[in-house]
Amino acid sequence: MSWNRRTVVTSSAATTAALALMAAIIVMRLNANGPASGPAWSMSASLAGPVWGSHGRVMTRQVTRPALLVVPAELSASLKSRLARAMGSPLGTENILWMAGAGPQRYWTGKHLKGISPVRAAVWVPRIGASSSLIMMAARSSGAVSRGPWTWRRGAYRLSGSAKSVHTTVNASLTQSLAPLVAPGGAVFVVGRQGALLAGVGAPSGQGALWRPEPAGMAVLPPLLGLALQRNAVYQALDGGQSTLSAIAAAWGEKGLSESVAALGFGSSKVGAMTLAAPRVSSPLSANALEQGQGLSPTPLEVARSYLPFLDQGRFPPLAVSTDSRPARIRAIAAKSALSQVLSQLPQVKVGSMVFRVWRPQGLYAVVLAPRVGVEAVLEGPATRNTMAALAILAAQRP
Repeated sequence: MSWNRRTVVTSSAATTAALALMAAIIVMRLNANGPASGPAWSMSASLAGPVWGSHGRVMTRQVTRPALLVVPAELSASLKSRLARAMGSPLGTENILWMAGAGPQRYWTGKHLKGISPVRAAVWVPRIGASSSLIMMAARSSGAVSRGPWTWRRGAYRLSGSAKSVHTTVNASLTQSLAPLVAPGGAVFVVGRQGALLAGVGAPSGQGALWRPEPAGMAVLPPLLGLALQRNAVYQALDGGQSTLSAIAAAWGEKGLSESVAALGFGSSKVGAMTLAAPRVSSPLSANALEQGQGLSPTPLEVARSYLPFLDQGRFPPLAVSTDSRPARIRAIAAKSALSQVLSQLPQVKVGSMVFRVWRPQGLYAVVLAPRVGVEAVLEGPATRNTMAALAILAAQRP
């Protein structure tokens, strides 16, 4: 056969048509059956549906994004070992939908290996300004997260079953307004009278702020004093010239001090049904260690909960981020009169029509209380420098 310009053009056109037909067949097969037979499971739990904030504001949206489908049955033992190190988890027999980052996506896709395929996954993600940590906390506490099975439908892997909607106590507008306050680091949390988590923001350097323990130091003195003033022995100890914490310890003893810290919720690390990482609490707890920030390292949420008796006449509700369940009865742990005495000694700041009590000792925490409105804010780390700005936002939005 002699080759000329017409032959080359005709051959090129035929080749192009054949490639197009082959691509169409592949796409049809993918849309019909997916890149592999059978379902897949993700490495970690994903949102199983939309998440709503207070006032009916949706806090999530569904997007399709690149992922990698890993089929262990088609991989060699050495490749499984390499993938397990990259994923941070050993491979079993089930197909894995790996929501890898852009770097791993490019690396493994470029290898063109059998058993690793680029795919699309339909996932729920936070809207701009919404806290991903709070969204996942609400979803986990409501059981609205899942690893799978993921099945191929409408050109992407999607979680099987009906979407599970989650309704939360989170005020999306307030959360968005507070976000700039933690840009240098740290965290801000706002909690309502009945333990409802209204807002929470953690900067990139404080991604673990929901559960990361930090030394409390004198930040826990007001709630401890609220419990202590119910005992006559404390009044006598306070006249002895010692520091307040030392006086409380003298009246209670180290065992009593530790029991009172536990009564304020330190060590129970829960939001709804979700258990967070346990804080570090020395046992027995000494006043000197506590004052120096060495004996108690709670999470910011635990600090926030310890102040809840000041908002609701001594009652001590559990923290909640989902509206699905609320406790029928909430016990009181401190007398209203004792708490009023403590509040009267805290610095007062008035912004507009709102009156705040502010406790900002040297250390990693600042606490803002608005008892009449029934709301409090806890700032942690570098965010404490913006305490007054947080007051202004709370006064403007009155959550």
